[in-house]
Amino acid sequence: DDCGQTCVHRAAKNGHINILIFLCVHRSANINAVDNKKQTPLMLAVLLGSLSTVQWMIKNGALLSSVCDHRGDNALLMSFFACTRRPKRGRLLTSRFQNEIQQHNGEHYKNGLKNDSHFQGIEEQRRIEENRECMNIVKYLVSLVSKEEQLVRNALGESMLIMACKYSMESLVQIVLNLDSSQPENDNMESGRSGGTRGGNL
Repeated sequence: DDCGQTCVHRAAKNGHINILIFLCVHRSANINAVDNKKQTPLMLAVLLGSLSTVQWMIKNGALLSSVCDHRGDNALLMSFFACTRRPKRGRLLTSRFQNEIQQHNGEHYKNGLKNDSHFQGIEEQRRIEENRECMNIVKYLVSLVSKEEQLVRNALGESMLIMACKYSMESLVQIVLNLDSSQPENDNMESGRSGGTRGGNL
């Protein structure tokens, strides 16, 4: 299309595994094709937040960390970014949250209060609820890459840890710190090599 996306991109973007099987297995379509932004179908599946789609694509030849888009992000870094997105209003609003919001709004207008801290707390719960599968994608992808690949930085110099801290995602920070504690190699040497290959500055 005008964005350079193939049918495989579109299928991955919408989580249509059966179509991916038809295209990539039966029609030998390129599972690692890149669009105008140098994004692969796997990157779009990661941004969608479909763990089953990501797993199928990895098992069928999708490149994880060796391909980067126009911003220097690979699929692993994109999985971290996907976890930071806040849900759109009205999406994944469970009945429990809906009742709490309605009750809060009634008290808000009744008492003329301007403090919406309670509502912000509900919004945070919605964020966690929506991004739970994205978090599972992160855990799955980090288990597949080497220590050096975990230290890769994008064009802005952002690593997984920097990105997690930037968006104040404690759960993501914990994942990265657990990786560091389980693999006690020389981080300084590997960080320098990684930053050098990607153009990032320490």
